[in-house]
Amino acid sequence: MNALRKEPNYGYKVIGFLDDDETKTGMRIEGLKVRRGIDRATSYLKSGNVSDVIIAMPGAGKERLQNLINSLQHKAERILFVPDMHGIAVLGTSLQHFFHEQAFALELKNNLARPMNIFLKRCFDLVMSFLLLPFVLLSMLIIGVLIKIDSPVRSSFPRSAWEEARKIVSLYEIQVHVR
Repeated sequence: MNALRKEPNYGYKVIGFLDDDETKTGMRIEGLKVRRGIDRATSYLKSGNVSDVIIAMPGAGKERLQNLINSLQHKAERILFVPDMHGIAVLGTSLQHFFHEQAFALELKNNLARPMNIFLKRCFDLVMSFLLLPFVLLSMLIIGVLIKIDSPVRSSFPRSAWEEARKIVSLYEIQVHVR
């Protein structure tokens, strides 16, 4: 429902909801009643003068969805199916239809495959890093001062450590004492 409200240019007017979950039957979503029975969808289509159907059933199995879409296909002008694909990037995505196989695939474009895009991203990363670095250093300095004020013992000290390349590296270690 939120997706349709945010895209008014599609021109959809939601007139109701169907669900098989008995706990949702009778509930109201933005003033519209949730009716019982996905299997009654064809009778609701006829009585409600519905032209378009949107199917969003993330928990339904493949066979159930296929049967529902096939049963409604010749009774509605358009069927919009919303697949359960949370977590997949949608920017730069297009749908490829394989007509003879009756299948479709999502084409996800790799924008970083082009050298120019890699260069632009690298420039953006560097600029943002340099812009944010003073804020990070300032916050680290404030935390260090607060630790120094609060801690009765020496909380920071220099020390040396071995690096993988077998050379000595100077470190400045901050030690936090918990009371």
